[in-house]
Amino acid sequence: MRVLALVPGGVSEQLLFFPTLEHLKQAFPQAEISVVVEPAAKAAYRVSTLVKEVFPYDFQQRNSPSDWANLLGTIRDREFEVVLTTTQSGSLSLLLWLSGVPTRVGYNSSANSLFLTATVPQKTAQYQGLQYHDLLTGLQISGPGPSATINVPQKDIDWVNSQLKRQGIDDQGYVLIYGGPTDEPSGQSYPAESWVAIVQDFQARPARSAPSVTPATRDHRARPNPEPATAQSEGGAPRQRGPSGRFDRGRKPDAVHR
Repeated sequence: MRVLALVPGGVSEQLLFFPTLEHLKQAFPQAEISVVVEPAAKAAYRVSTLVKEVFPYDFQQRNSPSDWANLLGTIRDREFEVVLTTTQSGSLSLLLWLSGVPTRVGYNSSANSLFLTATVPQKTAQYQGLQYHDLLTGLQISGPGPSATINVPQKDIDWVNSQLKRQGIDDQGYVLIYGGPTDEPSGQSYPAESWVAIVQDFQARPARSAPSVTPATRDHRARPNPEPATAQSEGGAPRQRGPSGRFDRGRKPDAVHR
């Protein structure tokens, strides 16, 4: 069975969709899954073994008729049997109807109700990952979603190890601080002076190197799943999600609480 999912948004939205893909694969082990995502979010699927093909499509821009037709042609050529869409766009609902995919599932909306074969309520008050998982009820898949699993390419792990050795911190452990997106709306970001206090606290500890502070834009941030998740490296043992919501490798850093 060939399954397609349309998932707008950045890397964080893709990671939140991983448990839905996991449950879908458990329900249909022979399914071949493909996704349509924003070009900037395509890299998220480097750490997923569940997805066969990733098709870039800019959901946020006003696409030309040729872009729309190209996506339609791609979907038709692959002869998908099931499509899940997290969008409520009338033009995309029409596109999926024209694609001829027999089973088309999305959230309740006037356009989706007209062009899709099954719709489910979008419970916007609940966690976004659970909203995504609700789409599976349109395929008669029920039960709680599994934890997400990622598979980090060995060459990426090797690169990190080489950087740790180059910096001379491979035997000390390290702390990676993610301060949130640089374009966070005013009043929603963690105060800069509080981050300074945290960094100074770590710098005052002689046994540790200075923390690495990583900025990012909103489209590339990854919000952690509230449920524990397991990460695996190629050929490596599972690793548990750390207290910060990230996967800690080697010696665990101290927890940083807001």
